[in-house]
Amino acid sequence: MRQRGFVRAVTLGAAIAAGAGVAAAQQPPQVPPEQIQNWTRCVNAGHTFPLDAAIAGCTAMIDGGDGTRSALAGAYSNRGNAFQEKGDLDQAISDYTEAIDLNPRYSAAFVNRGKALQQKGALQRALADYNEAIRFDPDQATAFNNRGTLYQQMGDLARALADYEEAIKIEPGNVLALNNHGNVAAMMGNLDRAIADYSAAIQANPGIPVVLVNRGRAYQAKGDIDRAIADYGEAIRIDPADSSAFVNRGNAYQLKGDLDRAVADYSEAIRIEPSNAIALNNRGNTYQRKGELDLALADYTEAIRIEPDYAGAINNRGLVYFNTGRYDRSALDFARALEGRAPDPYRIMWLYLARIRSGDGRAAAELSTNAMRLRGTAWPYPVVELYLGRRTLAATLAAASDRADRCTAQFFIGEWQLLMADRSAAVESLKAAAETCPRFFVEYRGAQAELKRLGE
Repeated sequence: MRQRGFVRAVTLGAAIAAGAGVAAAQQPPQVPPEQIQNWTRCVNAGHTFPLDAAIAGCTAMIDGGDGTRSALAGAYSNRGNAFQEKGDLDQAISDYTEAIDLNPRYSAAFVNRGKALQQKGALQRALADYNEAIRFDPDQATAFNNRGTLYQQMGDLARALADYEEAIKIEPGNVLALNNHGNVAAMMGNLDRAIADYSAAIQANPGIPVVLVNRGRAYQAKGDIDRAIADYGEAIRIDPADSSAFVNRGNAYQLKGDLDRAVADYSEAIRIEPSNAIALNNRGNTYQRKGELDLALADYTEAIRIEPDYAGAINNRGLVYFNTGRYDRSALDFARALEGRAPDPYRIMWLYLARIRSGDGRAAAELSTNAMRLRGTAWPYPVVELYLGRRTLAATLAAASDRADRCTAQFFIGEWQLLMADRSAAVESLKAAAETCPRFFVEYRGAQAELKRLGE
């Protein structure tokens, strides 16, 4: 994957959160008259009552012991929903199990226990519960939607799509299933279908910001930046405290080259959520593009403090150190960004250049070792081969198949020519990179920094 400034996006295909995918409890028959008020609190339709009040209502019904088995099962299941929403998954699972013991065909309790088990990572047990829910109630859209999320989590996208489609067939306006179907379509590269799914979800319920953000991300992936910005803006209008919408709109503004608006959106995301490492990283990228390198370093360092394994921010900080001549520090960051991760050919080359510039004698041996860890020979592997002496300059250029690869090639060839002490040729290559690379490419900034150092 090319390094295009390491703008990290909030995930394309974010899920609808907080209580989504919980099946409603069935209205039990024969609730004793004196328990009607408790039952009303226990069901908590429309979240009228605080969760603790709902739990108290359910507990009063359970402790009263004077309802039918079906009523008690409903009380346990509803109390499980409240505990699940509070994050007490173990108590929720215990309550759902009690409900199932009282009513072994209670489909909603199977769905909800499956969801809690899925959140705990007990995927096979969750799958068994979803299967039971569907066996007892094959028309329950929530069961199919939740099983789809489980298959998606397990990497079985085909089965996930099939379950989302079944949920949509049962409930054509099911926003959860439409959103999730769109997420998988986007993951599979079918952006037009993803946009259609998100649009159908928005038509069914225009007030859910995450679906607007997802559609915006899909438009952005298609290159329709203005529509993306419109969707992010609508998400922000609905929920001005949605930091993800500000981050994504900042990304879109950065792609348009509107750096001041990008900084403003990232800053608002950080104000809303000071621990948002993505927003800090992306604002750092924007500051770097604006030439405000001290501010960029501060943002990357804060992002790393919040998320110590954030390889993108670590690598980005290394790039600033490299471009400002602090090669020892840049080498430390490039090496840290590679630790414990699949080898990235770009990071391998930046590490090599930083080692060489800092006078580290292990640079060549380390490059050779790292190159052996790479899988495949696709671009930019030919540049690695050039640095290892296994490919000629002409063959390296010939391997660059598109404009982006050619601009990247010019930068790394220019760096190689500097190592070969061919200053004039290096200047020409670096100028070519600066002229042809998009401004959000790290190679553009690298070429500009090298030319400045060379007095050009």
